[in-house]
Amino acid sequence: MTVWTISWQPGSDGERVADLLAERAGVPLVHPENVVAPPGAFGGDGRMDRLTSWLCEAAASAAPIFVTSADRVAARSELPSARELIESAILEAARSPTVVVDWSAFAVLTEHPSACHVRIRAPLEWRIQMYAREHCLSREASKQALDRLERHRRTLVQRRYGRALDSVENFTVVCDASRLALDDLVEVLLVAG
Repeated sequence: MTVWTISWQPGSDGERVADLLAERAGVPLVHPENVVAPPGAFGGDGRMDRLTSWLCEAAASAAPIFVTSADRVAARSELPSARELIESAILEAARSPTVVVDWSAFAVLTEHPSACHVRIRAPLEWRIQMYAREHCLSREASKQALDRLERHRRTLVQRRYGRALDSVENFTVVCDASRLALDDLVEVLLVAG
């Protein structure tokens, strides 16, 4: 049973790699904002239904809109944070073969016995061109956005998990997206898993 975690430098096409890997491996894809899985992807044991139900219950337990500020602060402190919900979803999904596309999933699943932690990287100039094309930005605006995103991710992973996002020791496979065609990169990851 393989669980792939996909962490990527902004602009290095990590999400596309994860999508194609999940498709080719025939396993569900877990993304931080949503859980995507074909029917019966978790073996038909209801685990996906339980996860979806749990996430809906957590959202439904949110504080009502018309409350005092003090009530809102108190209610907020009792609710799990968005990151805690994401971590719980990752942990639940990793009970079956899956692809987890989240830049911190490697840290959440560090101790997972069959995880293949993947880091997708690429040279800065290549990432700037990709990001600029995808988001219709100038080269300078793309560079600033990439720097900001990467700095934010690095800081959060270090603070929350005490792990270095750029350290190759944290990953099973580190790939340069600029050197391999997407299909070839996915084949490497299938073999690694």
